[in-house]
Amino acid sequence: SFNLDFKDWQQTLTQKEKTVLSHLMQGYKAKQIADILQLTYHTIQAIIKKLKEAFLNYFRPESLAIP
Repeated sequence: SFNLDFKDWQQTLTQKEKTVLSHLMQGYKAKQIADILQLTYHTIQAIIKKLKEAFLNYFRPESLAIP
């Protein structure tokens, strides 16, 4: 199921990536996350980009295809 796969995917993330993801899931914007975590906006943008790439690589469309 997707929920189990998502939890497995989260296990591959660093603690900082998990923290940023958690804030994104709560609806915070990148600038807000940067302020909260006392990181630069550029750093948060880089983490978000890495999260997107990691997510797309882990959940390739062919791996989600229903047989």
